[in-house]
Amino acid sequence: MLTILLMAHLIADFYLQSSKMAENKDSKAWFFAVHSIINLCVFTAVDFLFLEPITALFVTLVTAVSHSVIDLIRTKVNKKWKNYTLSFISFLIDQLLHLAVIVLAYVVFELPFRVNSIYNNFETFQIRETNIGFAKIISYGLLLLIILKPTSILIKKTFEFLFKENSTSELENHAGEMIGMLERTITAILLLCNQFAAVGLVITAKSIARFKQMENKEFAERYLIGTLLSLSVPMILTIVFKSIFLL
Repeated sequence: MLTILLMAHLIADFYLQSSKMAENKDSKAWFFAVHSIINLCVFTAVDFLFLEPITALFVTLVTAVSHSVIDLIRTKVNKKWKNYTLSFISFLIDQLLHLAVIVLAYVVFELPFRVNSIYNNFETFQIRETNIGFAKIISYGLLLLIILKPTSILIKKTFEFLFKENSTSELENHAGEMIGMLERTITAILLLCNQFAAVGLVITAKSIARFKQMENKEFAERYLIGTLLSLSVPMILTIVFKSIFLL
């Protein structure tokens, strides 16, 4: 159940929040309100689908209200002190607080003992002739959700923090983000299949496309930082997930 709640948070906070919404919710109340409503709707759907009604109500209120309060404080701080360092730190603290609330709700409301029959039916699901059941499927889902858009945003915030500037062009942003997501997905799949040596092929393929640009020292340094960040996240997470969930 904790995995499902974490997935709900990632979907609401990253995948259903557009770049325009994230950039403008600090200054425009409309974008902040839409994001809060989306977050409320996602947690309402998930909580009432898998939890007992009363528990679902309390969990939804706690997670949704706390999310809006944390976001409101962050928007006020970012609006008052605009700089890349603060933006990076506030992003990390914001996410840690959201996750802390979810974990706290999971423990305080004893969610493993408050699930409904729908959850129990899902829990017994297993793909025939395999050992892949519901627990493994949602674990794979959580891993995938983390290494895609959230990691892209983390890398972007890290670059802004290190170099105190935005990326050069929108086209390069989209292309680089897509390459990074494919890179991390392939890396995670290879590691899950215990094909550790094959990860080197991913780095090689990416480097070939940027071969001529590597003559520029500044570009080469940024490229190396971005590549190492992009690869370290799926590597660390996949190892952790394999240890915890026995993937």
